[in-house]
Amino acid sequence: MDATISYTPIPIKTIPKEKDVTIPKEKDVFLSLDGICPRRDELADQTNVDNFRNFCTSNSQIIEYLYNHTGQEFLKDPLADAAKTFKDIIPTFDTVLILYESNIFVEDWINSEFMQASIPKIRTYQFNVFKRRTERPESLRLQAGPLVDLITQNFKDYNIGLITQKMISYSGHDKSLYNLMTSIGIYDPQFENLPPYASALFMELHQNPAQIEPVIEFWYRNETSRQPYRLISSKCGNPCTLSSLVDATSEFANINFDEECKAKGSTQN
Repeated sequence: MDATISYTPIPIKTIPKEKDVTIPKEKDVFLSLDGICPRRDELADQTNVDNFRNFCTSNSQIIEYLYNHTGQEFLKDPLADAAKTFKDIIPTFDTVLILYESNIFVEDWINSEFMQASIPKIRTYQFNVFKRRTERPESLRLQAGPLVDLITQNFKDYNIGLITQKMISYSGHDKSLYNLMTSIGIYDPQFENLPPYASALFMELHQNPAQIEPVIEFWYRNETSRQPYRLISSKCGNPCTLSSLVDATSEFANINFDEECKAKGSTQN
């Protein structure tokens, strides 16, 4: 142990990327859903490449500013290989946003007036990248399918007594939460941003004696100054019964990654 570290480091165990396409039924699983899936990448690439080109053309000063201060070569001429650069730039934008929003200004240029004016544009671009990936039903199925299928199966199993565990928790990325919320119809388009870091979604199974079957309630907390608030699904209504949730998410059931992730050489559905 390094004597200069004043806290106890806790290891974070993740699923290897090549296996992170199906989720094992274990407690506290880290959900990236970034496993190798050529078809998912095909569906995402074309719309996002066009989106990236538009961003670079409209915001050349931001690209130049980042290149001058980060020295990343792909930013020197980002449109030379846009199909690759649009993927490379996401970690750069992530880092800038995290440092800025956490008030960790390791470099003065991150807190400059220019960057303060640029942050909303970067944040909107990042959101649009993930939003476009969910606009095609096939793409959303490949991204959110395993998690949605797992959660609905957990509810069904608990309802008939196959599992007795009162709570199952999962942790993942902002995009994992966004994909899940979009797939079950509870992500409000007015948010216009990915879920903030450390956001939490609670999906609760309730049995009311006055009701024939259990209902699902969705509660969301995306800021520490506000208590969790309820969301209503546009897909399964209010109340959202267990059977209506299963029906509303049937398009995500029984996904076969070995077959469905094979590249097709086309972005057409």
